[in-house]
Amino acid sequence: MMHPLMYRPFRTLIQPNNLPGALPQAGMFIPFRAKMSHGTRVMNIIQLYEQIPAAIKPPVDTSLEKWLESVQNFAGELLQSIAATPEPESTEQKVLLLFLHGLAGEVAEDNFQNIDSALDLYKNGRQQATAFLAAGETSAGVREQTLKLFIGAGVTLGQLGRTAQELETYRDGLKQATTFLAAGETNAGVREQALKLFFNAGFTLGQLGRTAQKLETYRDGLKQATDFLAAGETSAGVREQMLQLFVNTGFTLGQLGRTAQALETYREGLKQATAFLAAGKTSAGVHKQVLKLLENDTGTLHNIGLYAAAATAKLPELGLWFWALAGQISTDDWPVLQKDWHTFLKTTPNPARFSFSLQSSLQKLLLSWHNPQKNGVHFKFLPVSKLLRLSRALYVLSQGQAQATLRGVYANLEKTLNHPDLHQLELLSQQQQKISEQITRLQQVYPNLSGKRWSCLSHPLACWSLTQGLNQQVQITRKQQVLLENWQNSRETRSASSALSDWLMRHIMENLDLPVAGIGDLPGVMLGLCLVGDCRLRHIEAPECLQDWQQNLPWTDATRLQALFTAAGWWEVAEDPEKPHPALYCWTTALQELKVDYLLDDKPQPNLQQAISALKNGEEHYVSADLALAWENLLKQAKPLARILTALSQDDYQSLLFHPVDNQPWLQDYGQMQWQQALAVLAQGQSHKLLQQVCCDFLQQVGDAHSPAGLNARFERLLALLSPPHAGALEGAIQGWTKTVISQQCGETDTAALWQTLEHSRAGLHGLHVELPPDWAETTGTALWDSLKHCFSYVESAQQQGVSLGDRMWPPLDVWLQQVEKYLPPLPDISACQKHLQQQGEVLAQPFFDPGSQQLKVLWLDGQGLSLRELPEICAAQQGWDDLCTFWADNWASADKDKTDHSNEDNPALQEQCWDEVMDSPLVTGFAKALASWLAAAQAEHLRVILPAPLGQLAWEALPPLKNKLLRSVSLSHWWQQQQAKRQTTAKQDRQQDWVLSTGHLHEEPGQRLSCALPEALWVAKQWQSTAELPQQALPAATFLRQLRRSRWVHITAHGAYTPKHPADSGLSLGSGKQGRQWIPMWACAALSLSSVELLILSACKSNLYGQQSQGLSAPAGLGPGFAAAGVQAVLGTLWSITDLTGLVFAYGWLQLKQQQPDWSLSCITYAAQQWMRQMSRAEFNVLLEDLKSCEEDTRALPAEIAEHIKLCHVRTDKHLLQTGDKPPFAHPLYWAGFHVIN
Repeated sequence: MMHPLMYRPFRTLIQPNNLPGALPQAGMFIPFRAKMSHGTRVMNIIQLYEQIPAAIKPPVDTSLEKWLESVQNFAGELLQSIAATPEPESTEQKVLLLFLHGLAGEVAEDNFQNIDSALDLYKNGRQQATAFLAAGETSAGVREQTLKLFIGAGVTLGQLGRTAQELETYRDGLKQATTFLAAGETNAGVREQALKLFFNAGFTLGQLGRTAQKLETYRDGLKQATDFLAAGETSAGVREQMLQLFVNTGFTLGQLGRTAQALETYREGLKQATAFLAAGKTSAGVHKQVLKLLENDTGTLHNIGLYAAAATAKLPELGLWFWALAGQISTDDWPVLQKDWHTFLKTTPNPARFSFSLQSSLQKLLLSWHNPQKNGVHFKFLPVSKLLRLSRALYVLSQGQAQATLRGVYANLEKTLNHPDLHQLELLSQQQQKISEQITRLQQVYPNLSGKRWSCLSHPLACWSLTQGLNQQVQITRKQQVLLENWQNSRETRSASSALSDWLMRHIMENLDLPVAGIGDLPGVMLGLCLVGDCRLRHIEAPECLQDWQQNLPWTDATRLQALFTAAGWWEVAEDPEKPHPALYCWTTALQELKVDYLLDDKPQPNLQQAISALKNGEEHYVSADLALAWENLLKQAKPLARILTALSQDDYQSLLFHPVDNQPWLQDYGQMQWQQALAVLAQGQSHKLLQQVCCDFLQQVGDAHSPAGLNARFERLLALLSPPHAGALEGAIQGWTKTVISQQCGETDTAALWQTLEHSRAGLHGLHVELPPDWAETTGTALWDSLKHCFSYVESAQQQGVSLGDRMWPPLDVWLQQVEKYLPPLPDISACQKHLQQQGEVLAQPFFDPGSQQLKVLWLDGQGLSLRELPEICAAQQGWDDLCTFWADNWASADKDKTDHSNEDNPALQEQCWDEVMDSPLVTGFAKALASWLAAAQAEHLRVILPAPLGQLAWEALPPLKNKLLRSVSLSHWWQQQQAKRQTTAKQDRQQDWVLSTGHLHEEPGQRLSCALPEALWVAKQWQSTAELPQQALPAATFLRQLRRSRWVHITAHGAYTPKHPADSGLSLGSGKQGRQWIPMWACAALSLSSVELLILSACKSNLYGQQSQGLSAPAGLGPGFAAAGVQAVLGTLWSITDLTGLVFAYGWLQLKQQQPDWSLSCITYAAQQWMRQMSRAEFNVLLEDLKSCEEDTRALPAEIAEHIKLCHVRTDKHLLQTGDKPPFAHPLYWAGFHVIN
């Protein structure tokens, strides 16, 4: 049995260890600010100490009588001075006089052990305070000292054993405090003393055995503290006293057997502590209360049989605070904490669960306890650089976990879709198609041929052929049926179907935080038992019963409550003489309607048994309080579940299930039936069972699991419904800590540290593709548990020596970082990068914004080494860049919208002004010239640049100083990995193929169909000696991913969509189906390994755009960067929306140049294609069109609808020529400047 910690009554101002011989040092007190009457100035208690003569400080060998005489003399002089001084100036002396009485009382008690004298001094002080107050004194200083005198007198009475008088003294103090507060007093010191009076009064009531009144007093104190916080109180003293009240309130509830309410109180206290921590730096006193609350919460869970849950869920957080406060824990509390920890460490928890628990604790540490905006660091061993590393690792890990689920689902789906039986079915279908064509031709030649005997007499050979064909069709059909049944019953098909359903259900369970194992708390069990009893009494189902409860709660009537528990069969078991304390399952096994967590079900629950016995005796308040708590929690959980059930009841539901920002259900409304269902299954612990059925039913409506088309449809629907965790708070934390760290490193000019920090800030990109091994959680959890056990010995040693562990890192955090960072992209070595760049004739630039100076700076790597460079003043100011990029995004995007939403045609006039104002601005041209001059000084040919997100949306390659010089990459690690991949060309390329796909023509609205996409695809396929895939209906997402992963060069013409706020949700259109436009999201593509793809050409709108609305140091994210993150060596795409004609012309020129200059780099080819397109004459354009017609000869074998699209392309070209008049048709940068390569 673990014993929760409880606080003893407070002393007054000075603790015994501050004396004898000296007053406390000024640094040990928190100054108070008093709102003085008559306009007097704000006081500081430190000033009072300086006014006390040295003679008043008692030497060790001074007698009490002699010392009191000097105090009385000094007090008398003060009184005379007060009488002779005008009121505004005497307030300070009044405060000093009252302080002196309190000081003298403590000295008399602690130094001279004369309690009677101490009581007299406190009494005199209170009398003097009463006189001051009666005379109209309202200063906060006098009021605070008055309340301290009440506290000091009460504690002294308690030491004399005069407990009743002690309580009366505290109550008198509370009356006085209430008077002050009612008069509008807001001083923090007065508020703190008021809470101490509540605390001491409650403790004294407990000593008198009046536990119920004790609880009521603590709760009154908490209510008062809550009012203080609501009024804006932020002082450390008030916060500390509030948390101490939570500790003792929870302890008292435990004494009363109300365990569930005790746990709820501890957690409310922890919730309040979290708010204090998030607000900025907090005092050591607050930290100690957090440890107490965590210890009591964990110990209480252990005592009710939930040790496993306590160990996995609570120990990481408890261990962190234990380490932080090592050497500072009081001698009263240490034995309890030490004993509890030895108990905790005896049983090893499940490694994977322990790993997830530490991950959850880190989430709280980084997002709830620390705030980059306030720069508040609560632990010495956690500098901001470490917080940045932890935030990045946690973010990437959370993304990797979601991707692992998707990869598992896709792997199962790929296995079943690649099943040999399906391959045979496809071959048989082809055979049957050929036979059907032969039969059709025979019947066309011989209209009367039927296969009957009379028909065969006139045409025997034709009749024989027909009979053979018909027999073959029958045989093939039989074989198909057998193969289809084999495939449907195969393990692969069953695995794929269940994986899809499990993916949906797991996503819902995790977002709603629903219990998998059943009801996990005693109030919930009691509520479930009431429900079972009511259903049995009234012979109705649970949903109907709960509907009545919403109007009339059963626990408001003791008689009815007794009847419910009787119907549930509890009385006989609760009073079984042979089993005075049976395990909970002895009571619940017979109740098939309930599912209880085995951790709770397997242990005796004496508190619950005691509450039931009290109910039988007519004392229903213990049970009713827990039921009210459980009902409130049930209503909170049921609403989001009801919304999800309502969404899944609609077989055509297409939106996300959960909002990407707050992870709340996207659908805000819910049906009454779903509401009742949600209440019932949660009350019975059956939510997992219901969701399993609901998910299966929903997916069955989407598509039949016994057909490949059905499985594909299910996969596509889940891609639309399920979005990966955006973790916006973690992204903000990474960005916030990055700014703080960069400010420090720029001030220290630490270039090596900046190299690392800038890469850490690109976590948004690193998180797009993370491959975690299957056993990562078990491996990490085992290492963490070993580390936690070892670090406890350090805490014991620190506590014994009375020293803090200082800035020594908590070992499990180091272990966790080492484990997780193994799965992150490694940071390239500076020297290795420098050597590689020199071999390639390149330099590397990483522009970034320095938050300290608010300037754009560049981390530059060339042959001379790594350096931090300042830009010319004309292009350095961050505010100028912010305004410029915002103007570009707003105006260029609005022109894009006007173009793409209406006619799918270019209108350069809309964007010409925007281009001139931005690309010709002093900021842009000055920056380009600076980079070009540094490049020339380094005697290098090319500048490889990793741009921050806002700057990445500009077409830097189009500027004259950087023409044919600039190379883009998205991060150090991805650039380095791609360079290594290029060196490791293997024989597997022989087995890979080139893939050309066009889906742009598949659109419901004629104006949005990309007619020129078809000639583009045919032309590219001809150049690559491949076959263009021109589907007539939407391409299944699984087919797209499978084909993409096994291709070497890929060219895709499609509609592209960029999502500014959540770039990972950007995607490519796979065409239009029954449910509208079908998209393949970027996050799904990036989750799978695409390292086999050497070149990906995305002829789609905004396919290489990133960071359009990102701020500062955000990493690039979008289609192109996402594919690069997944391993694609080079991505050719666009920065803005393009028309299908523009994409066609650029692809034509780019591929021509690629064939003519095979040794050129992709960036050089892209630059040359831009200039070719820019300078193209009308005559050259006509030659291009004639050349493209050679591809159209193959369209005779294509369906008529596709051939019609190609004709429309000619209409588009004629219209474009008409619009441009005599000008070169593609001279404006709108047409050519947006294309660039990421490699």
